[in-house]
Amino acid sequence: MSPDELVYLGILAASIPVGFLFRHLSPPIKQGAALLLGLTITIATCGIHTLHSLCTVLGTWLIITFNWRKAPSLSLGWTFLYLLFFRLATWFGLPHPGPFANAIQLLLTLKLVSLANEVHSYHSEKKKDVSSFSKSPVIGGLSHVPSFYDVISYSYCYIGIMTGPFFRYQTYADWLRQPDAVSLPGREPCLLRLKMVPVYGALFLFANNLFPLSFVRTEEFLERSYFYRFFYMVVVFFVFRMRFYAAWCGAEAGCISAGLGCYPQGALSKPGGGPTVQYSPDPGAPVEYDFKTIQNIDCYNTDFCVKVRHGMRYWNMTVQWWLHHYIYPNAPFRAYALRAGWTMLISAYWHGLHAGYYLSFLTIPLCIAAETSMEASVRACLGPSGQKAFDWIHWFLKMRAYDYMCMGFVLLKAGDTLNYWSSIYFIIHVIALLCIVIGRVMGGGRRERKKVSFNDHYSPQPSLRHRGGPDLQENENTVQFDWSSHPEESDDGDSHQPQNLRELPLHMTLKRAIWQVQQMKVPVVTRWGSWRIHQSKAFRRFREDAKDVLAKLALWRKTIHKIGGHFGGGVQSYFLFLRFLVILNLLSFLLMASFVIIPSTVFNTVSFSGSSNIDSLPSVNMTGKEECLRYDPNPEALTVFYTYFLDLLSGTGFMEYSYMFYGFYNNTLVISSGFSYNIPLAYLLTAAFYFLFCLACIIVRMGSVTRIMVATGGGAVGGYSMLIFTGWDYGLQGERATQLKQNNLLYQLQVDLEEERIKQKAASLTLTQTVGLYSFRIFLHLVVLAMIVGAFFGIAAATQFSQSQQQGGIVGLLLEYLPSIVMTTSNFVVPFMCDQVARFEKYSPSVTIILALLRAVILRLVSLAVLLYSLWKQITCDGDVNTGKCTPCSYNSEQYQCWETRVGQEMYKLTLFDFLITIAMLVLVEFPRRFVVDNCSCKLVQWVGRQEFLVPSNILALVYGQTVVWAGALFCPLLPIINTIKFIIIFYCKKGTLFQNCRPALRTFRSTSSNFFFLLVLLIGLMLASVVLIYSVAIIHPSYDCGPFRFSETMWLVVPNTFHSLSNTTQEFLFYVGSQAFSIPLFIFSCVFLCYVAALATVYGKTVALLKNQHKMEGRDKQFLVKQIKEIAALSKEEQEPQQPPRRSQAQWNGAPHWGGQHNPAFDPDTGMMTQPRAFFPDDFENPGLHYREE
Repeated sequence: MSPDELVYLGILAASIPVGFLFRHLSPPIKQGAALLLGLTITIATCGIHTLHSLCTVLGTWLIITFNWRKAPSLSLGWTFLYLLFFRLATWFGLPHPGPFANAIQLLLTLKLVSLANEVHSYHSEKKKDVSSFSKSPVIGGLSHVPSFYDVISYSYCYIGIMTGPFFRYQTYADWLRQPDAVSLPGREPCLLRLKMVPVYGALFLFANNLFPLSFVRTEEFLERSYFYRFFYMVVVFFVFRMRFYAAWCGAEAGCISAGLGCYPQGALSKPGGGPTVQYSPDPGAPVEYDFKTIQNIDCYNTDFCVKVRHGMRYWNMTVQWWLHHYIYPNAPFRAYALRAGWTMLISAYWHGLHAGYYLSFLTIPLCIAAETSMEASVRACLGPSGQKAFDWIHWFLKMRAYDYMCMGFVLLKAGDTLNYWSSIYFIIHVIALLCIVIGRVMGGGRRERKKVSFNDHYSPQPSLRHRGGPDLQENENTVQFDWSSHPEESDDGDSHQPQNLRELPLHMTLKRAIWQVQQMKVPVVTRWGSWRIHQSKAFRRFREDAKDVLAKLALWRKTIHKIGGHFGGGVQSYFLFLRFLVILNLLSFLLMASFVIIPSTVFNTVSFSGSSNIDSLPSVNMTGKEECLRYDPNPEALTVFYTYFLDLLSGTGFMEYSYMFYGFYNNTLVISSGFSYNIPLAYLLTAAFYFLFCLACIIVRMGSVTRIMVATGGGAVGGYSMLIFTGWDYGLQGERATQLKQNNLLYQLQVDLEEERIKQKAASLTLTQTVGLYSFRIFLHLVVLAMIVGAFFGIAAATQFSQSQQQGGIVGLLLEYLPSIVMTTSNFVVPFMCDQVARFEKYSPSVTIILALLRAVILRLVSLAVLLYSLWKQITCDGDVNTGKCTPCSYNSEQYQCWETRVGQEMYKLTLFDFLITIAMLVLVEFPRRFVVDNCSCKLVQWVGRQEFLVPSNILALVYGQTVVWAGALFCPLLPIINTIKFIIIFYCKKGTLFQNCRPALRTFRSTSSNFFFLLVLLIGLMLASVVLIYSVAIIHPSYDCGPFRFSETMWLVVPNTFHSLSNTTQEFLFYVGSQAFSIPLFIFSCVFLCYVAALATVYGKTVALLKNQHKMEGRDKQFLVKQIKEIAALSKEEQEPQQPPRRSQAQWNGAPHWGGQHNPAFDPDTGMMTQPRAFFPDDFENPGLHYREE
């Protein structure tokens, strides 16, 4: 035994006699003494690591004190996150905690989570009692909220502080308040629990010496026979059981000696939970007590129970109770197998971070599913003797399954566990899967036999439809219907509705029920069909569970819903778009990290064995290229702090030669033991797949938006009545949001009316006025174009000037940021001037907004293109690489020793400057403006008002930032994660300024069309960045002294070089894919498929048009019906009151109906339109002279 185990055993043995002394103490002294003894043990064994447990206790106490409503979830998150920090302490430069500190931290996690749940239950029940004016005591519930002294006393109680078992705070409080602890049973149950401990200990020492666990990790073990390897796990699990049997029985004896968990047997106590019923013994009757509350192990049932799930219940019973009450009910799944898997995953995390825990615990749900499937299919079909034999086999396989899983629990490492499991051919996994398959097949046959036997046994009796007739005929006063009648075929072939049902005066619900009975059929399902139905249901349930989990795990779900409720769907679309970009950038970074960053880090830091080989990949003759090898990225030692800060802002200095930029990565080919990895190929293909992945995500999102547009008619409002009756958002919250929505609807009506007025005015213009108007608009367009072109020239000049100047300090930083400053200024000033010019163009409001957005998009994206073009122009010497400074290296090596890194630095500075401008606008403009507006009553200030949250401009800013990242991702691989952090910060900043500083804009975009437009702009930005990628990869010569392509003519050349190194079979297959024999049939198939899709879209379009025409005709039918109803009502009044003269309005209705001042023959009575009346709105014809405009 190790020294730690001896200390552990000594503490366990000493706690038993000490417990009997605690029975004689009063509650306050007992509480203080238990706390003092527990703290002494903790400090003596853990030392400085005691601070970990103190921090956990303090954090939980703060949670239950200040936020009891969310205490269960917050305490679980806090303790489990701190458990992660505790296990990764060495990553933060802290000393590694010992095994005693780990044991205390594990049990403390259980206690504190349970305490938070108990406090939450106390407050909830107290609130119910107040609201219902009644007392409903909770079994084992708290009587008061624990103080900090109570919490720390419970946490550091010496009983079970390192060995367990787990017990609730209420159990601890009951122990303190025991009225006569000395009279409670203690000696006999303690000896009963200890009598087998020496046997367990002796068996543990004997078996552990004969079969050491370390032997499993040796090569000699793998050379033994299969049965020896299989038998070894049986002995290992036996040693494992004996060790824990001895420890847990001793720990229970320590609890029994102190009287902890002693309750009357009538309370029906549960291990870990305590009493489950209120028990009041009869006066004078003897009371029998038990210690089931602290029972942690049932040795006999653990070994001899039949099922895997039952074995779990008898092992570590108090922790199982904790998992069952606090983890299993809150699992994000509904299926039992998935809930069990989630619970086992949490249990594995609680035990530790070793992969062996997860491999073992996640095997349990598979075994449970296997035994459930076999019991339901095989055991149910057997007789008594067969079931007995089945149970013995089941027990044997259960024990072998626990032996199998124990190996992962004790070996800990994934490699050791998988090596052992593979040495016995994953026998338990294979058996479990076979049992599941056999159970599914047998289960399908059993269900089929049940259906057959049902038909066989009940075939002489009448079916449900035949038994229904006589029952209905018993009552002559009710409507009689023949339930046995079958639906008749109609003329049009529609047999789904029985014709005689329509003639009966029955309620629609009853008619539907009768129709369902008529259509009822008992299908004869084959075994394969039954299996398919079962699998489809299981898959449907899994899909629903997955959707629920994804919905709960959606980033910022509640925040975005809150924004949508307060500010409407338009503002919400901005934050949804921002979340989409955050997830897109995060996934893109994971792609880059998995295939480029992490392998490069490993190959740079890990030393390889003698069989390994790391080679460079030269393919260029370096003779005469000495001038191209002058790149020295190693910065000098930093002596001034602001120099470090300037390097951080500019991407130079210590950041230049790091994983941030292209120049740091090497052109290495790693070959080790049959494994090879080509860094240049991985770099290039990862960048290409990164762009393809982003393209696929954008296309998928555009497809979903397009479907919504088609369903809503393109987002356009189909008339004033549609806007009034269907335009309201019932998810709004608060008076402010309601008033805002009213203003938005008012604005949309005003826009529609204004557009009608402009159309009418344009139609009334003479030829001379029309020519003058269009000439003036062309002139204004030229003015706008001149401003945009001027901005482009300014950006190009700033880029050239910035690249030609080499200075240090603040001036050098300003020169490096000069292109960014000019671009940001242009993006702010030019759109503002274009908006002023747009006032004189006299376009409709919708056209004005679209033009403003298009101009802003062109300015932002083309300005970035101008910047990149200016850089390429300087790098390639105006495109002529054979003259001037580009002669020796095929690029301007004098100014750009590593031009890829310089381009990456420019994109990094653009990203950082855009973020800094966003924060500066928030701090220096929006907050002061809100403060002035709220505290100044000046009319001018109130007229200006708060900052409007303009959705289009904010989304275009996101598109611009994302385009910059795409353009620089090839040269700055860490740019996606930087953009992820930037967008996350922007999300919270925009959320704060939205609720605190801004008012939403009254002029809003229609959500469907605007979302599609923004995604289209994002797609254009991706295409622009793709041009940068293709040009850089295929045209420009890579730098000679940096990056993974330093010895290649072009970046793309690494692909054909790698292609020629493939096997002949692979090359022939790829040649066939690229040949005409494959491409021509593929092209023909694609054309046929596109024609089919186009024809399908045409059919759908005609159907939609037909439905729209039908909708218009329904409106006319409503008007006709209203006319007829009023005429009939007037005639009936005349018949009832013949002496009264006819009303004036009646004469109007007797005339020919008109529509918009024109006679409409569709409303003539002889047209037969009255045969199929439809719903109508009588209020539409309150005014007989009202004319309607068709839209």
